[in-house]
Amino acid sequence: MPKLWRRLAYECVRLLFIKRCSLGSIERFVAILLEHHRGNLPFWVVPEQIVVAPVSVDQLEYARAAAEIFHAAGLRCIIDEANETLSRRIVAAHDQGHPDICNCWTERGVRRHGYDS
Repeated sequence: MPKLWRRLAYECVRLLFIKRCSLGSIERFVAILLEHHRGNLPFWVVPEQIVVAPVSVDQLEYARAAAEIFHAAGLRCIIDEANETLSRRIVAAHDQGHPDICNCWTERGVRRHGYDS
């Protein structure tokens, strides 16, 4: 039961303390997490967990289907539809801190774009 304090002779005041220690501990946890991982957050924390990057516009529908499968599995993913080469999109996703990159292609598309091994 909170204590009542007398401010004046006939007036009682109930004191109220607001503590922010739970918010402070969350902030410290995030700061330690960022410092430990050098800004690259672990897979379970990042906003977008997977980047789906099709080799060309021909594989865009397959990339959308793959993204739907990832969403159904509870993963957060985005589709990179940028009009750049695949290697530039991979480097951009890596620089943005995305942990996993899924590339979509067909065998014909691999041969046509010169990715045949």
